[in-house]
Amino acid sequence: MPRKVSSPTTPSALERLSNNESARLWSLMLERHPELRAEAETLALEMITKVSPEGVAEDVIFALEGIEQEDIWGRSGNDQIGRYVDPGEAAYELCDEALEPFLEEMKRLLTLGLEVPALAQVQGLLLGLHGLEGKLPDDAEGYAADGGVYGVLGTWVESSPAASDSTLLAWVDKELPDWADDVRRTLSSQRKPSRKAR
Repeated sequence: MPRKVSSPTTPSALERLSNNESARLWSLMLERHPELRAEAETLALEMITKVSPEGVAEDVIFALEGIEQEDIWGRSGNDQIGRYVDPGEAAYELCDEALEPFLEEMKRLLTLGLEVPALAQVQGLLLGLHGLEGKLPDDAEGYAADGGVYGVLGTWVESSPAASDSTLLAWVDKELPDWADDVRRTLSSQRKPSRKAR
């Protein structure tokens, strides 16, 4: 009896799409099948709003712990436009760049009016920064409690109503009591209108 020769399974084209191709396909599918838009909107909202402070904190720590002293030294000295960048300034720039995607995510949530997941995002950012104390290179040592907190709260103030601050501050009092006074002071100073705005 002759043996059956099994044909190799053809790989799925869907599984081989790049991120850009997947995005184009997704747009094309919604264009051709507008009846899927409501369901897609529901799924998108579910994806966007799944924010865990602990998960954000882990991601923040991972992103900023990757900054090495050598990275800082490589960025310090004379830059392309001839200005001198000291190691401390270079360290803060690198940390700001690593933190930026997390701040953009918070802005996106607030822009969509999703205050609960945005609050979880800011909580995760503060937890992550708090967890970085003593773990950053020497030249970036003060970033977490200084520039990092300032950037997080500045982004929060840009897009969230002042009424939401009390919930955030109550959480900070409970979870990060050693940072509570500094966070309260920084948030208050950022909520004050600038002299130019008067």
